[in-house]
Amino acid sequence: MTAWAPVVAHLTSVHQLDDDRIFSKECRTLADAGFDVSLIGPAAADRTVDSVHLRAVPVPQGRLRRMTRTVWQVLASALASRARVCHFHDPELIPVGICLKLLGRRVVYDVHEDYPQKLLDKTWIPSLLRRPLALAMAAIERVAAMLFDGIVTVTPTIQARFPAAKTIRIANFPRLEEFAAVPATPYAERPFQIGYVGLLAEQRGLFDMVLAAGLVAGGQERCLRLAGAFDSPATEAASRAMPAWQRVEPLGFLDRAGVARMLGGIRAGLVLMHPVPCYIACYPIKMFEYMAAGLPVIASDFPGFREILDDGRCGRLIPPQDPAALAAAIEWVFAHPDEAAAMGERGRRRVEQLYTWQAESTKLVDLYRRLAGPTEAPSCAY
Repeated sequence: MTAWAPVVAHLTSVHQLDDDRIFSKECRTLADAGFDVSLIGPAAADRTVDSVHLRAVPVPQGRLRRMTRTVWQVLASALASRARVCHFHDPELIPVGICLKLLGRRVVYDVHEDYPQKLLDKTWIPSLLRRPLALAMAAIERVAAMLFDGIVTVTPTIQARFPAAKTIRIANFPRLEEFAAVPATPYAERPFQIGYVGLLAEQRGLFDMVLAAGLVAGGQERCLRLAGAFDSPATEAASRAMPAWQRVEPLGFLDRAGVARMLGGIRAGLVLMHPVPCYIACYPIKMFEYMAAGLPVIASDFPGFREILDDGRCGRLIPPQDPAALAAAIEWVFAHPDEAAAMGERGRRRVEQLYTWQAESTKLVDLYRRLAGPTEAPSCAY
């Protein structure tokens, strides 16, 4: 019997090719399962990493060029790959998915977020156009989903919007081995710092975090570590102009090992989304990563977050957009190290039991085996 690996391709026009969900989780999982995997998207050059073939298209300059030229460059590269299954990750690639389906490919749409709802919150879109565009987006997704062979979603709320027979939820849960590979500092020996990993944006609580840092007792010591990129130059300028910025340690973008090192040296992780619909129902990967690292979590008091944190047994829940309440929660963590460490231990056990990528990955591999066929060619009898 001759080994045979079905060729599959993941497509993105928006994400970096080292994206955690797309590359580290999905593509590497499929490569480990015996598939010949390509990841196509904007990058400087082709290369192969962990048996995943990274296929570069030119990096676009500006949103308009990305949504036009880059989209069709991704399509051309997908056709050239001769992939049996094409799995795309951005709503602007829906036309690409339709083209690939009409040309005989199996197509999977990976819906990372509730895009119609997110359009309602886009400040760069004129307010009168947001609702019509959101309704149009929802209609496009419904029609396109009828054509595609599989829909992958990340939350139950998004899953409910698509046909049940072809939709599965593959949550963006952490890979536990990432945190086991980096030794953590004993909790009692850590500096009095809390941290945040992710996009630095107002609606994700950035200004609330900075204001709270200025309210925490401790004089001029830096108590807040931020890992991630700002969503805009204006947000960065406004943050750095705040008097409390002197108590912030900005770390910039960190790779996966860097994230694990950071989380192994702080006392709590922050998840402070504002109460907009697309955040109230989200499953933020940062929350599960904090828990996997054994950290207590300080989070906005949303019903979904309360459920994940076991009604506060794994962290502190506070009213959203309340810097004073956040400062009080931080001070509680600093003043009660034994109780805070116990919260972190409960969180780690909860992730190990309920929220691991290992469990989610089996659903992804099962989907691909249904769509792509066996990973070995059938033997020929004479």
